[in-house]
Amino acid sequence: DANMIVVVSAALNDGKSTVVANTAMAAAREGNRVLVVDADFGNQSLTRALVGDIPPPAGLTEAVDSGLPLRQAVTSVPVADGTTLGLLSRGQRPVVAANFFRSAATRVFFESIRDEYDVILIDTPPLLHVAYASSIARFADAAMLVVSHNGSVSDLEEMVDRLNFIGTGSVGYVYNRSPLRADQLLTEGSLADILGSGERGAANGPAGKANGRRDRATVRTEKSVERTPR
Repeated sequence: DANMIVVVSAALNDGKSTVVANTAMAAAREGNRVLVVDADFGNQSLTRALVGDIPPPAGLTEAVDSGLPLRQAVTSVPVADGTTLGLLSRGQRPVVAANFFRSAATRVFFESIRDEYDVILIDTPPLLHVAYASSIARFADAAMLVVSHNGSVSDLEEMVDRLNFIGTGSVGYVYNRSPLRADQLLTEGSLADILGSGERGAANGPAGKANGRRDRATVRTEKSVERTPR
């Protein structure tokens, strides 16, 4: 079964890190052992969302390059009622991200942690903007696509083509930042005509507001449409 999922978007500010955080919290509340990996070394917005502006003293770079045991590299993040999830942040060791994620040591590390968790979600840089994002996607069993309502169709198609090229299939997508008003769903530039208007549920998570307006996120998989907060 696929338990290592890379979460990707085509462009900046598609809400990908918030989707990772909320999905991880939901999975942890269901009793799963959950690890999130902040592999967006240039931004680290997932780490800030979960633990604030002061990054953990150790993380992925120490685990790979210094051999730090996984339990010491992972930061425990409380969720609710005593439930926690694990955060593997960037770490403090200086590395060149492109070389780091292409290295055999990093690939071996990701393979070694599969059995430690039920769910592993990897947050990446925008797939079409940062070259090493494709290297990260190769580690995963499958990809979850975060698609912004205001994103371009050509970017979506290019993102899917790139994932197919590297051999990472998709488990589904999150249609993010769709407007609440029905008359806005099919505005020019919307992806609704490609993805289908479907059924949309109001966001009620910590990212229920973005850019001064309420947004909604819809998760589609091959079998169902689920409502989820961003």
